[in-house]
Amino acid sequence: MKIERIESYFQDQTCVVKLTSSDGAVGFGQTAPFAADITQMVLHKQVAPLAIGKEDDDFTLTDAVFRALHKFTGTYVCRAMAGIDTAMWDLKGRRENKSVTALLGGTRTHVEMYYSSMVRDCPIEWEAERMARLKAERGYRAFKLHVGKFNGEGEDYWPGRTEEMIRLAADTLQGQGDIYVDPNGAFTHDWAMEMAPMMRDCGVKILEEPLPFWKVRETAALRQSIAPYGILTAGGEQDYNPNVWDLILDLPMADIIQPDICYIGGFTRTLEVAKRAAALGIYTTPHTSNCSMLLHFGLHLNASIEKPWPTLEHGVEDTKWTRDMFTEELPVVDGKIKVPEGPGWGAKLSEDWLKNAQYAETR
Repeated sequence: MKIERIESYFQDQTCVVKLTSSDGAVGFGQTAPFAADITQMVLHKQVAPLAIGKEDDDFTLTDAVFRALHKFTGTYVCRAMAGIDTAMWDLKGRRENKSVTALLGGTRTHVEMYYSSMVRDCPIEWEAERMARLKAERGYRAFKLHVGKFNGEGEDYWPGRTEEMIRLAADTLQGQGDIYVDPNGAFTHDWAMEMAPMMRDCGVKILEEPLPFWKVRETAALRQSIAPYGILTAGGEQDYNPNVWDLILDLPMADIIQPDICYIGGFTRTLEVAKRAAALGIYTTPHTSNCSMLLHFGLHLNASIEKPWPTLEHGVEDTKWTRDMFTEELPVVDGKIKVPEGPGWGAKLSEDWLKNAQYAETR
């Protein structure tokens, strides 16, 4: 069947995409959050016209679009294409009355989640209190903290905050939870190695994106240096260029890759990267830092792939822009979220949210 219509619905930070096929089947997906109004423009001006008339189950469409847009293969094209690709997966699931997990032969029914804080400018005591409270309420067994100044390369958010935050987190957890540290490029190789003994002693298990994300070779070198301390490295959240992904996997840059399904260009591309990573013994856990449809995508991915990292990211901030998107939430119970059973993504989108959104279409 052919794709006949592509509609989109933008509100605040999010753009939902709806595909309608020639047999009347529909599917819903989502572009990458943030500046999604720009993505909506790119979707209908450049990407959607290339998808109209194409087979609705041909998941090579992503690569075909990128070949056609060879002068525009940057982040916004990837963000827009993710909306179409994820809607195609939903359409296929709805047509076959299966969840995406079932389409892929996945058998996991629940995914372990890790607490993911997005703030740096809070008192460390407040963060520690929230960790303890949500650990008791939701049962998280792993906790990610953002430290340092974003892409600061050696600059802390305020002097001493990083070390103090890690030590206080360790004191709070008392060995009853893993600590993940995410500097978002705030570290240098030397600073990371200076802190390595302290991080080891505090139970830090993962160091995510320690250097600016574009420093792939330098991050690979840090991975080797810090490995004797029992600390794994993670990264890849920001990357969408296929050649960069070749480098990330070939070096390898990280022990755990974290592709963002909506940044990389969709679910299909993420599956391909995860399959390649598994063949190399590398774990995958996608970037799912907010509770938009991105969380649905990540749950189905980690329930289906060969070598998932045991935990998936769960952003704990109250993102107002996702609050009214769905009629059913995805609660964390005993540290886990139940994988939506479908069909498709199993996302219960709010009709009111769609009606109040900025609408566009391509036929």
